[in-house]
Amino acid sequence: MPQSRTRKIAIAGALSAISVILGVTHWGYIPWFSGASLTIMHIPVIIGAVLEGPIVGAAIGLIFGISSMIQAAAAPTGPTDVLFTNPLLAVIPRLFIGPVAWLVWTALKRWKPVGLVAAGIAGSLTNTILVLGMIGLFGGHKLPFIIPALVYVQNDCSLLIWYKIIPFMECLVNHFSFVFGSSIILPTVPWPILLGLGITNGPLEAGAAALLTLVVVAAWLQIPIGRKKGANI
Repeated sequence: MPQSRTRKIAIAGALSAISVILGVTHWGYIPWFSGASLTIMHIPVIIGAVLEGPIVGAAIGLIFGISSMIQAAAAPTGPTDVLFTNPLLAVIPRLFIGPVAWLVWTALKRWKPVGLVAAGIAGSLTNTILVLGMIGLFGGHKLPFIIPALVYVQNDCSLLIWYKIIPFMECLVNHFSFVFGSSIILPTVPWPILLGLGITNGPLEAGAAALLTLVVVAAWLQIPIGRKKGANI
């Protein structure tokens, strides 16, 4: 039991670190014509859940969600990032990725390759559906999106007040215009637009999750895929 618990903690920590690195470096985001980047940041959550169970999956999802919320507030790369300063979007959906993937894997464990592919698809679509659903219900003009962003504005600009007042004022103007401008142009998003994003992004993200989950878990657990097994996959 102690060895099992240690292994779970080690795997949760390693996969959480990978998820955070993917976010900080932006390697986890692939630019896409829909305007919303494709993401592979949820894949470590799925792999962790399949390997070590739903609690580990939920823990990795929690760290993934918190890190994406901090990233959206501290280093936004576009106007849609302000949406993810809200924990309802950034954190809550990510808690369900791992448990859903684990349930699907457990149900289809008898057919291991099929189960791994299905777990990857289920976990990815859980993320897509819940995130888009939350955006549809809690659009960009709601107060919870604004508060964390304003904290970022204050922290970022306050460093400049000790240097010169003009750069400090310019920083405030730029940041406030970004935060409130985003909240104005991103009201509650119409469901047809969200459905379009789900159609353009969802299948590709699910396919990537299915492929990487199959390859990584099959290699780790020595599951044969055709004539290949383990590190040969």
